[in-house]
Amino acid sequence: MEGLRDEVHYWVTRILNPYIVELYSIKSQNPFGEHLEPVLERLEAVRETAFERGLVEAANELIRLYADYVIPRRLPEAMRGEVKRVLDELFRASDEYFERKLGIERVFSELLRRLSPLKLTVRVLTRESEPLQGALVQVFRGGNMAFIDEAYTDDEGRAYFELAEGDYTVWVHKVEQDYYVFCRGEVKLIEDSELKLLVEKRTREIRRPRVPAPSLARRIPLPPPPPSCRPLMEEHEKWMQMAFARQLLSLGSFEGRRVIDVRHSCTLAGFRRFWNQWYYDPALRPLLVAREMDVLMLLEGGVLHGFELKSAKGVRRGDYGFKAEPVYHFYGIEYVWIVHWRIGDLNIHRRILEEIEKRCPSVGYIIYTPNEIEILKRPNRNPRLGEEDVKKRNRVIKKYFHLVGGTPPSY
Repeated sequence: MEGLRDEVHYWVTRILNPYIVELYSIKSQNPFGEHLEPVLERLEAVRETAFERGLVEAANELIRLYADYVIPRRLPEAMRGEVKRVLDELFRASDEYFERKLGIERVFSELLRRLSPLKLTVRVLTRESEPLQGALVQVFRGGNMAFIDEAYTDDEGRAYFELAEGDYTVWVHKVEQDYYVFCRGEVKLIEDSELKLLVEKRTREIRRPRVPAPSLARRIPLPPPPPSCRPLMEEHEKWMQMAFARQLLSLGSFEGRRVIDVRHSCTLAGFRRFWNQWYYDPALRPLLVAREMDVLMLLEGGVLHGFELKSAKGVRRGDYGFKAEPVYHFYGIEYVWIVHWRIGDLNIHRRILEEIEKRCPSVGYIIYTPNEIEILKRPNRNPRLGEEDVKKRNRVIKKYFHLVGGTPPSY
């Protein structure tokens, strides 16, 4: 499959791309369009997978996307039907192409047949067997911790989900004035199931954090964000990216090095002018169909830093950016940071930091307000830079840095 370059190119350009364009049209015309952004990012990754690992693996990625977004009803009902229709049409067109050109029958039909929605009920009880009402229950895919869905518990302590078959991790959060709750559980879903979780109400004095105290964190004052970004940047990551990029550029130096340039919304779209030269180079081809990196910064001495940003809305819904590390490392970014808009007191971010240290320990962690950043953890250097393909991508991104993304807005 991997050697069939013409077939891959035809499927991506003639079959996949028109449906991606149709989804962009739905996004632009629907008031809930921002909910489609992660779906479109995943589809960009499917294109990349098709060129790197072949059509069968790309088909598996498409099915995982369907299982993560359509079955759990993560999309607003106002657009879910349209998105399902577009994906179903894409699956039918792909099935016809796979059978006609490659002799593989019913790829998507068979995969979809195994995706009957299953019901998961999560019941949250205290140690005294009392139901916990109003707790936020979040479901992640086991292994890569991709966010799937969330719901609040009712007066019986139950939250309800529709999910595809598979392994899931469940987190439960609740923060009140005098106590907080946090616990996690695992479930292997092969039939309709109930997961019962017993939680303990803890006071903030009881919990002893295992991360540096705030006094040990480094605070860096920032220049003010551009006025055009300020009204929307707390809740919308695109505006946060633009503001943060401008603030870093205006800062002048970072971690002891002079800032050369900063770019936001880094889709590497400018590299497509090199399609003819890079398409048949396995190391550079991924630069033609790249996944977006939020903010990239080039420092004096040719050092690349990447920043994965999450707005207040993203952090509150549990979208912490854990999956960013392998993407940035794959493209040769030397140092990777997760940047969260600060919400509530620092204890919330300490608990997030504990998860970062478990799941992506080489990543740095910054909490952000419009006036300053607070570094809670510094990153380690990208461990993949010893690989020749990764080093080659690193050199190219530095050489053509002006093409990697958008220019920060001016004041």
